[in-house]
Amino acid sequence: MIIRKNPKTDLEKKRTTFLLIGFVISLLMVAAAFEYRTYELDKRIIIKAKPVEFIQEEVDRTFQKPPEVELPEIKRDVPIEIVEDDDEADEDFEIDASSDAPVEPIVFPEVEKEQEIPDDTIFTNVQVEPQFPGGYSAFLKYLANTIKYPEVARQNGITGTVYIKFILEKDGTPTDLVVLREVAGGCTEVALKAIENMPPWRPALQNMKPVRYHFMLPVKFTLR
Repeated sequence: MIIRKNPKTDLEKKRTTFLLIGFVISLLMVAAAFEYRTYELDKRIIIKAKPVEFIQEEVDRTFQKPPEVELPEIKRDVPIEIVEDDDEADEDFEIDASSDAPVEPIVFPEVEKEQEIPDDTIFTNVQVEPQFPGGYSAFLKYLANTIKYPEVARQNGITGTVYIKFILEKDGTPTDLVVLREVAGGCTEVALKAIENMPPWRPALQNMKPVRYHFMLPVKFTLR
């Protein structure tokens, strides 16, 4: 029995063709696999920027103390000291009267109501103190140049303090000198002479008027 195949349905005839097509496709796929490259996406993002610099300025909070103003010291109730060395004379003076020494410039206080002052009234406290010509330093210089340690007192080793009170009149001249304590050897005499020969002072003022003023001066004589 002879089996006849329809040429249109006979697949054996095209087997070789299909096999070749399969080989070609396989080769193409292998070649494509070798040519394929994978790329890794770098997801990192780098941002370059200038750094911000914070500068904190330091504020100087140091408070400077205002300079202190030194006021001149006014001594009180310290006697004039006449010092005599054994070899040569050396007079050092420290002076103060029974009242405060005047300080320049003189400020005249305001007076609400003027009071009648008897002409013979002697004051110990006034609105404006009397002042030696040239001021306090000039008074010290005058005494240093005028009062010398008496030779008799120096040779006999006599020391002590002479106390003299007097009145500064309205014209500034010294009057009514009274010795409250004496020192021998001529010390009392030289102290009295220096006060008697003083130039007129600027008078004390009360209610803007010159008045008489009570003054007491100690003079100390010391040997070294």
